[in-house]
Amino acid sequence: MSVNAARIWESASEVRVMGEHVSFSATVDEIIDDNTLAILAPLKKEQQEAVKPGESLRLTCITELGLFMFDARLQRSYMRGLVCIFEVRALGEMKRIQRRESYRARESVDVSVRKVVADPDSNQERVGKWVNTRTIDISETGMLLRFNEECSDNQKLEIVFRLKNHGLNEVLPKITGRVTRCVENGSKQFGYFIGVQFTDVPEKARNTLLKLVVLSQRSKMAYKPKRKNRYE
Repeated sequence: MSVNAARIWESASEVRVMGEHVSFSATVDEIIDDNTLAILAPLKKEQQEAVKPGESLRLTCITELGLFMFDARLQRSYMRGLVCIFEVRALGEMKRIQRRESYRARESVDVSVRKVVADPDSNQERVGKWVNTRTIDISETGMLLRFNEECSDNQKLEIVFRLKNHGLNEVLPKITGRVTRCVENGSKQFGYFIGVQFTDVPEKARNTLLKLVVLSQRSKMAYKPKRKNRYE
């Protein structure tokens, strides 16, 4: 493989696995060789049994360097005590599909935003009215959205996301951010596009946003495994 697979696997914080009959998250258990990896199987027995030796899978590794995707085949499954292990063998090239610093999904997400302005008289902050709008794209570090008024660079914002995308259904803890750019778009209701960099993101919110990006990426890569003879 052109990318050092073992190095990527060692740094993977999570592995997303997608097959014809299953879709689950896993962690790396053991790197067997440059092309073979052992991962923890799903906890549910019916999911473990849904994947047969020889079946094709698509794996996406989440690392500090970015998202890396590769196709693999299940070699075997076995029990280690009470834990089920899948041994998979990589097929073909490992591809970087996004760099860490540019994780960004083109997703329309419900979001409420309000300005936070320093009050020089009281030496405290004043908050504006909540504006309900939607994102144009989003990552775990920032977003682009439609807004109803002009914002100056570094304008402080408070943000609340209501996720109903790709099976997610939750309201995230409040995030703060700052405006990095503001551009007119000609719309009457939401006449500005504003770029926002998040400055304070609770861990739960960050993890959920990263999950959204991965799910968005995966949905745009329709996976249709080729049916192969079991004895190939």
